[in-house]
Amino acid sequence: MKNPLTKELFLEEESDFRRKRALSFERVCLLILRGHKFGLQNGLNKVFTELEEVFSVPTASAYCQAREKLKAEIFLHLNQLICEDFYRLYESDGLVKLWHGHRVLGCDGTYLNLPDTASTRSEFSVQEDSI
Repeated sequence: MKNPLTKELFLEEESDFRRKRALSFERVCLLILRGHKFGLQNGLNKVFTELEEVFSVPTASAYCQAREKLKAEIFLHLNQLICEDFYRLYESDGLVKLWHGHRVLGCDGTYLNLPDTASTRSEFSVQEDSI
């Protein structure tokens, strides 16, 4: 997210995140993505302790105000980047598994009974119960 264009595209106001603060654009995105299992202030305390910035922990109110400066579409954009990188990097290694040349994004376990005719047997395989 060091690309300045990314920052410009997903800010509510052009003047947002201009000054150097404890809650930078990148940190606010990280905090949102990380989620919180605790109250906001406890979550902030934990993150800033891990960053070894105990004396610059922002308040929960400051964090809420900083979140309002982001457009929600940033997370759609980040998800798209992650997916593109995953398939670009792992496809070159042959680690992406394909089914009939396609990535499987989901599947349905529904059973469908078709009439037992020559034409349906030519199109579909016959499944038998193993019971």
